Amino acid sequence: MKFLSWLDVKDNIRKETDNFRHLPDGIINLHFYPDEIVVEQKDEDKNLLKEAFKTWFPNPDVYDPVKNQIYLDIARFPIIITCETGSNDRMNFLERPRFDNLYFSRTFLSNETLNNMSEPEHKIIAFHSFKGGVGRTLLLAAMIKSLSEIVKEQGKEKRILVIDGDIEAPGVTFWEKNRIGGAADIGFTQFLNAIQYANSDSDYNLDAVIDYFAQEIRRYEQVVDSIKIYVLPAFNDPLDLFQINVRPEHVSQDDNPWKLRDCVDRLATRINADYVFIDLRAGISELSAPFLLDPYIDRFLVTTLSEQSLYGTELILREMTKINKIENKVNKNFLPEVIFSMVPEHDEKRLLDAQTRFDQAIFGPENENVQEMDSDEELLSDPIPIRVAHFKSELLGIRSWEDVWENAGSIIDIFNNYFSGLEELRDDIESIIPDEDEDGVNRLKKLKTFCSEYVFAETTTKDSFLKTGFFKEFPRQNFNSLPLVVSLGAKGSGKTFHFMRMTGFKTYQSFCDKIEPGKVKIDADFFPILRSSEIFGESEVIQQLKLHQPLFDRFDHDAFKIQIEKFRDENHSESDWKDFWENMIIQAISENNLDIKNYRQLDTLVNKPIILLMDGLENLFPDIHSDINQQNAISALLDIPGRLSEIRDRHIGLVIFLRKDYLGSAKKQNSGQFEKKYENYKLLWDKTAFLRLVYWLATTSGALEKDIKADPSSMNKEPLSQKLRPLWGLKLGNDNSREANTINWVYGALSDFKGYLQARDVVRFLEEAANASDTHTTSQWKDRLIPPTAIRRAMEGCSLERVKELKQESKIFKKWVDSLQAADELVMPFSKSLLPDDSSSSLLELKKLGVVYEDISDTTEEFRFYIPEIYRLGLGFKFKTGARPKVLSLKRKAIGKDFM
Repeated sequence: MKFLSWLDVKDNIRKETDNFRHLPDGIINLHFYPDEIVVEQKDEDKNLLKEAFKTWFPNPDVYDPVKNQIYLDIARFPIIITCETGSNDRMNFLERPRFDNLYFSRTFLSNETLNNMSEPEHKIIAFHSFKGGVGRTLLLAAMIKSLSEIVKEQGKEKRILVIDGDIEAPGVTFWEKNRIGGAADIGFTQFLNAIQYANSDSDYNLDAVIDYFAQEIRRYEQVVDSIKIYVLPAFNDPLDLFQINVRPEHVSQDDNPWKLRDCVDRLATRINADYVFIDLRAGISELSAPFLLDPYIDRFLVTTLSEQSLYGTELILREMTKINKIENKVNKNFLPEVIFSMVPEHDEKRLLDAQTRFDQAIFGPENENVQEMDSDEELLSDPIPIRVAHFKSELLGIRSWEDVWENAGSIIDIFNNYFSGLEELRDDIESIIPDEDEDGVNRLKKLKTFCSEYVFAETTTKDSFLKTGFFKEFPRQNFNSLPLVVSLGAKGSGKTFHFMRMTGFKTYQSFCDKIEPGKVKIDADFFPILRSSEIFGESEVIQQLKLHQPLFDRFDHDAFKIQIEKFRDENHSESDWKDFWENMIIQAISENNLDIKNYRQLDTLVNKPIILLMDGLENLFPDIHSDINQQNAISALLDIPGRLSEIRDRHIGLVIFLRKDYLGSAKKQNSGQFEKKYENYKLLWDKTAFLRLVYWLATTSGALEKDIKADPSSMNKEPLSQKLRPLWGLKLGNDNSREANTINWVYGALSDFKGYLQARDVVRFLEEAANASDTHTTSQWKDRLIPPTAIRRAMEGCSLERVKELKQESKIFKKWVDSLQAADELVMPFSKSLLPDDSSSSLLELKKLGVVYEDISDTTEEFRFYIPEIYRLGLGFKFKTGARPKVLSLKRKAIGKDFM
């Protein structure tokens, strides 16, 4: 640091002493002058004084303890240090909402200060930006419109007070001056003057001042839908801006540092406002500090993706982490929200990079609490709420409120979820759990019991099932020809469940009539020629099919499987496997008719149309990622649909269920083209499918009341999200808290770094959460069945079970897990040294399983391997200091906008 004036010297001591909070015991006060520092001591102690200055200025070229002087860098000008004694009054420090107080403090606003602060009676919302011209005022107007649409839909009425606090470059004020009816002939600058010099001992007191301004503001009311808007402009006369006598930072020097906010709150009371919106001055300006540094005000930082705007916002965010930071732990509840404004469509990379920068500002090394490294919450939601407003050319050159409201479009919608916790009608969910708790407990038991039966849904005998997108495709695409389908799905995505559901209907028309009655006129028998080892021949579904279908009754599945295993254990080319599969299918269907040589001949022999179902390939070919013979087997099998499609008026259909990672190993070329061909039959659990499954489980079990008009399989995210609020609330806390959104948290916790989610994990998660809720439901959570504590606890059980199951199914995973027992510590990210010795093939399989993710953005980084939450907890990994920003970034890349 360079010391160019006495102010630099003062600033250095402020920084070293935590804004003068921690002066040495023998020093009572300090007074700074251009050429002298006067140190007050009760009793003179020169050694203590010199030791203090040597600590603050360790460079001997700056501080000379012999002469007791500090030398500036310019002309080596000396600042002498003198001592005065006899004083007992220590420096009086009062925390004030000023940027200089924030900057020089290690913690801004202690618990003691917060306890002495009153919270506002109204919801106060402030918009700030480091840089002007980023759309800050526009977004404030869009948020008001969002509120108006919500309350109009609910048949409510609201009043809002808007304050133009940008007293150097006002925007709202000019909108007001230009509108029909004009603006109030008072201004925020006059409001500051009046409250600063109001005298409680005279008639010119705060009550009189606030009453006067309230009356003037009420005269200029404007109505938008169900909202009444009252505006306090920045000025009355534009010339007021040339002589601002009292600024916000002056008011904060009062005995009550929060006087300005208190007066605004009282003004809102006088006009019966429900909300207060304040448009603040851009930049690091003390004009904005009293509102921006108030933890009880909801603050929105607006930035574009330009470097200047990002840098300044990052700077402000880093300093704001000091607000009530106790023991190096950031208090997320007191951080602002961020809005990325004017973001071009399809500019996701720059957006993700910007968010990572902000994560690092919040969770940099100086803000990492080692004791908190095991916390999952930081890794499953953004540390601060993030909103994205895309660029709209229609909003260039706006001149009024109406210009924004008519052209903002989707930008208005980004604020809807903010008001959902504040303004939504709650009549339908406030009494989910009666006072006696009996009904709630019964519903939870129903959910737990039902989910326990569906964790392994392929073995259940229940008739009810969710009509997934996979099921719906058959009557939609295959209503006049038998299906030839390869269904790809991640492990646990429900392949065997879907296989068994189709088998259970016995015929194709019965199956399709359940999905879309009357659409399909063709029919065929289902013939499960290959099934998972999890399904035994004694299964009720298999036995029922044997009674219905004599051909299948005579089919020896075990012998069929043994022949495949025998051929698998030899070395064969892909051509050999094509012949083998063809011969095996022909012999199974023709009952060993040796005259049948190919699929076309077999098709003419079939008396009644038949659809072959194949599942359980991972049981037969477990080493596909490293075994060329097994790769040839699957590649040849996947060619069968194409060969059958050449037969006109086919009587044979085929549905193959295959794990998605098998395709990449079997079809190393054109796998993407192959995957696209069967895109609509994927067993993919995205966010909408996830919500449909949760809602179906909750309503079918009886945990939530079923809406006979609502079909879960056709519902979209928004209505599903609303329907699930009685199950688990809006957030992992009160609906208007800063806690994570429940849906985003659960979805983020259960999905891997590729964005894949397993249906089995969803079912198990609800079972675990319902079980934990039995003993943790309290009167605090009458608006939901499953409280936040139960949701968080459910993850550990899910993770442990996932690890246990995968150890049984993957030799490489089991070998790796066993090897981890010898590790000194398990922290993430980790290096390649923690992987098995034969790391090239092992790493490939672990990646394809979704267990390990390698961040290839920087291959020089040794510690670049990560594990998703669904495995991390079960494996016992913790987070390395500084890991949070990177993990958040990876999650965003995997899940995309759904995570934000």
